[in-house]
Amino acid sequence: MTAPRLLLPACLAALALLPASASATTFCVPTFSAACPDDGTTVAQASLETAMSTSGSDGTADTIVLGPGVFSTTSTFTPTGTDALTVVGQGAGASFLTSSSGANVFVVSLTGRGPTLLRDLSIVVGESFPTDNGSALNADAGTILRDVEVELRNPPSPGGTGSYGLTFNGGISSLERVRIAPSGSGALATALDVGSATPTGLTATQLTIAQPRVTAIRAESGSPVTASRVVVLGARSTAVLARPATVTLTNLLLTMAADTPPVAATSPSATASSVTLDHATIVSSAPGATTPPVGATAQSTGGATVTVTNSIVSGFAGAGQRSATGVGPARIALSASHVPGVVGAAGPGSTSATDMVLSAPTFADPAGFDFSLAAGSAGVDAGTPGTASPTVDLNGNPRVVDGNGDGTAIRDIGAYERPAPPPAPAPQPSPTPAPGTGTGTPGTGTVPGPGGGTMAGPADTTAPETFRRGGPGSRLRRGIATFRFGASERGVRFQCRLDGGRVRTCTSPLTLRRLRAGRHVLRVRAIDAAGNADRTPLVLRFTVPRRR
Repeated sequence: MTAPRLLLPACLAALALLPASASATTFCVPTFSAACPDDGTTVAQASLETAMSTSGSDGTADTIVLGPGVFSTTSTFTPTGTDALTVVGQGAGASFLTSSSGANVFVVSLTGRGPTLLRDLSIVVGESFPTDNGSALNADAGTILRDVEVELRNPPSPGGTGSYGLTFNGGISSLERVRIAPSGSGALATALDVGSATPTGLTATQLTIAQPRVTAIRAESGSPVTASRVVVLGARSTAVLARPATVTLTNLLLTMAADTPPVAATSPSATASSVTLDHATIVSSAPGATTPPVGATAQSTGGATVTVTNSIVSGFAGAGQRSATGVGPARIALSASHVPGVVGAAGPGSTSATDMVLSAPTFADPAGFDFSLAAGSAGVDAGTPGTASPTVDLNGNPRVVDGNGDGTAIRDIGAYERPAPPPAPAPQPSPTPAPGTGTGTPGTGTVPGPGGGTMAGPADTTAPETFRRGGPGSRLRRGIATFRFGASERGVRFQCRLDGGRVRTCTSPLTLRRLRAGRHVLRVRAIDAAGNADRTPLVLRFTVPRRR
């Protein structure tokens, strides 16, 4: 018989072996910090990969807080488990996820796990990846990227396409304030690849894509993609491709650097394909352009449709091309837009153009990449009447205002809404002499508003996007680099920081002299008149060769 005095210790030992009750875990990587203090519930973990594979299926959501710095894996970051996971850094340009792999892999893979949020960090495809290979992220249902910068540093082969950005397959995911761009000698092939294997839903807002060599947004397998406030700069091939899919883009600025149709809906099967553009500004800088701006191609029984409303198209040959080589129809529908030229047509389908704006809208500063409408532009108050969505423009400013001051608020066409002109000043009252003195006190010329206050317009809370226009130039061997950059808003100022130096006010073009041989990093951010600073600064990496 067991002695009674041994019973309590035995029970305590058994209890110690039982699993603890599930509770959310916050991992501080690589250690505790001001952003992730030791409060008794947090866990310091030196390895990000270990944090990603711990307590992933205990039934409670987990959080990983990254400090500033570079977090690198030899292959792919692959969180395990089915619990919801949040990985938060200290800001894009401060916390980096990258891989030193020399294989064609993803930096981060989120497939087959629970909902995952990545925010306030950068994902970098490094120079170790194979030429024209490597991708930043592969994900499926429940993935959210918020305030994330995807940076491609891998140089392409001669005439090659570069590395890839984000791939989504299955379920519904979303992007908020995401920037995808090459840096240094890197190149971007396709920025967003949606549904290449299975139908996939994707929503995005405030998305910036720079210099894609293949496509900016490619959707397949009948996938629905909806995005608003999208900037695509310097595309070299078809930027928006639905094959087959349903793509809807609102408040889009798209600039083309090559003579290629920027938008295409193609159906090679029984599944219909469509691209809908509302409030788009599409501009080609390719000299002597010979291609149309939009194309609809139906190759089988599925139809292909491109719909363009409230938009501006400039610098292309013709208004579009539709082609149906099968039973399915090819359609192009244009309305309340400036799309010069005619639509070429072949095969079943239809073409329509209603309420078109014939005069070419003028831009504020196209040479400076400012494609907002100039004063008196034909695009002001030229869109469809009414107050339906969208209610803001590309910059987040109110969408339906009286831009020409005629007393009627009608939406502008294109990505930007021109602000209403300031009201005429109130007439100054004539001075009235005081009785019996022959002199008086002049009036103030002000008219009190309701309640004695003043009326202020909506506050501007939208930060500008900073983008690269050129550089570093051909004088690197002499220790001289020249960069040109711009912003998605006019009237901004810029701040620059070279390597670990001080933040300084700068202007474009910026010439850096007496650079030492080796690698350098220049960060540039735009700040608008309201004080909103770009949260994902432009990162320019370059190498100064040693002099021989």
